[in-house]
Amino acid sequence: MSTEITNGKIQHITSTLQTINSGSSRFKYFIIKNLNKLKVESEIIKSSLMQLDPDLENDRDDYSNKRTEILTSCAKKNEDGSIVKISDNVFTIDDQNKWTTEIFNLDEQYKHVMFDMDIVTNHNKEFLSQPNDFEFYKFDLELVPDDLSLEQMDSIFPMIND
Repeated sequence: MSTEITNGKIQHITSTLQTINSGSSRFKYFIIKNLNKLKVESEIIKSSLMQLDPDLENDRDDYSNKRTEILTSCAKKNEDGSIVKISDNVFTIDDQNKWTTEIFNLDEQYKHVMFDMDIVTNHNKEFLSQPNDFEFYKFDLELVPDDLSLEQMDSIFPMIND
């Protein structure tokens, strides 16, 4: 019996199953069978994702580097000159006017890249959210080891017999 699951969830489950190292031989057998089947579907999904035009990839990298330079110059710094982080990738901007102006100018300079990146991103989000009928090899809950993480358990959930 097939299960309706999104293309993105297939990608996620494929990645997560590769992190499972525990359990009985029988459990691992079902994981490997499902993983082999999922890898084929995952490759089809991956090949169907829209890619940014190769000519624009360098421009995207330039944009990202210049944005980082602007951030570095506008971010609040402590006494030793290092950037003050609120958390990962979250900073306090010391000169808001300079930041706003320079980012606006940068976005204008690279708007062709931003436009294409938006198209690619939106297309891929839409594609990854589309449902896909997938038939998992099912196994009983008793085979599932107790030491799986919540993410691993969530990934194998559609494979467990009700």
